[in-house]
Amino acid sequence: MVVEARAPAFLPWAWPWAAGVVAGAAVGEAAVVQAAAAGAGGAAGTVGWIAAGSALALAAALLAVRRAGTDGAAAGRLGAWFAAGALLAALRTASVFATADPWADRLGHEVAFEARVVDGVAWTAEGGPRGVVLRGVEVPDGRAWLEGRLEALPGRRNPGGFDARAHYRRDGVGAALVVARTEARAPPPATARARAALRRGVVAGLDADAAAVMQALTLGLRGDLGPLRDAFAASGLAHVLALSGLHVGVLAGVLIAAVGGVGRVRSLVVVVVLVGYVAVVGPAPAVVRATAMVAFALLGRAYGIGGAGWGSHLALAAAASLLVRPAWVGDLGFQLSYLSVLGMGWVAPPLARRCGVAGGADAAARPGGRRAARGAAVRRWVARSLAVSLAAQVATLPLVASAFGAVPLAAPLANL
Repeated sequence: MVVEARAPAFLPWAWPWAAGVVAGAAVGEAAVVQAAAAGAGGAAGTVGWIAAGSALALAAALLAVRRAGTDGAAAGRLGAWFAAGALLAALRTASVFATADPWADRLGHEVAFEARVVDGVAWTAEGGPRGVVLRGVEVPDGRAWLEGRLEALPGRRNPGGFDARAHYRRDGVGAALVVARTEARAPPPATARARAALRRGVVAGLDADAAAVMQALTLGLRGDLGPLRDAFAASGLAHVLALSGLHVGVLAGVLIAAVGGVGRVRSLVVVVVLVGYVAVVGPAPAVVRATAMVAFALLGRAYGIGGAGWGSHLALAAAASLLVRPAWVGDLGFQLSYLSVLGMGWVAPPLARRCGVAGGADAAARPGGRRAARGAAVRRWVARSLAVSLAAQVATLPLVASAFGAVPLAAPLANL
């Protein structure tokens, strides 16, 4: 059966809890960076930095909440949720990053080991949570024997430049391996085989450029784009080539239409398929965010455990993502994804109302009204679409300008 729609409810604990998780993860990320820069020495130094920073952040936040609210009980509850989120995220960050890097004392040496290869990164039992990115030779997914030379990952060489070391560290990668010899030891996992089958399907019959774009659009594989990547970036359409909420939204809409509504079993089926899609294409921050928001919305509505609005779903998605991957708090894709949704949720509605064009049902009653009504509908669609695009760009403008040194002014029009 299809469950009736409920009015969106506000979950008062979702925002302070998510804010606490973000604060705790940010403090933990900064602590890890500072500990590494100061040579604080492995687990003890990193945990010390995280503990000190978290204590200061929690004390300041709780003091601000207490002074801001007149209702002491409500302020106390919000502060408690914030404190719980911050403490949990800080502890999670410590558990992920406080282990010593097993590759650090082997840089510059020849090594040989068996590893599980996933998307060009080798993971070993010896390395624990630390992987090595593979260079020189393309190694297919699966278990493989690897031989080569370990090298340090390059840091930022120019102000505002790409920091490969920080980028890979957020994914648990501590070094690079220039592969000299490799030998497959086991076939690739089911997710890798599924991705390979999908890749063959989406590129069948297409020329090289079209195939490169289709791979990026559907599977997030952007290695073959070449100059096309710069062209999309210059036009403000680079987000189309990164798997995001757009892709998850289209897939969710098709699935909901296919199963015939939003019932309990139907919603569960949609969520399971979306999770399977994430497993195949990889857990990119924007894809995880969109999938989590859809899952919270569908399951909450179907099972009556929280028919909350988009804001609560966004907060819960951020908290859940950072508790699993705390280093994402410093990831540009994570930041842009959440900022753009905040912009679309808070800025786009009032902007669309101000940009709206009158017309509609009243226009249809006047002579030539049907044509006028259709024209008004098109103008309203354009105005609302521009409002959404402008809101997303305004929300992310400082971050985009800082990260890329340029702002694509044509983006609002191109995104129509």
